[in-house]
Amino acid sequence: MSKQRFVEFYLSAMMKAATGGRVSKVTYQYTKAGKRLPAKEYVTINFEDQSCVPVSVTDCDLLGIALEVVKAVKGQ
Repeated sequence: MSKQRFVEFYLSAMMKAATGGRVSKVTYQYTKAGKRLPAKEYVTINFEDQSCVPVSVTDCDLLGIALEVVKAVKGQ
């Protein structure tokens, strides 16, 4: 399963349900690497009050992505 599919379909629905709708959606972004710059992966957590929190998930597997997102939401 791709990271984008996991984050935007499964994790987004889980976080929305687990927070009672406080999290409106979760999206995945991948920035390609250049010759001297490494690739970067981010998950953006969008809240119902229109705020958003970016979370770096570079080099994380699916379980690691879920863990980082849960930690970020708990900290809000």
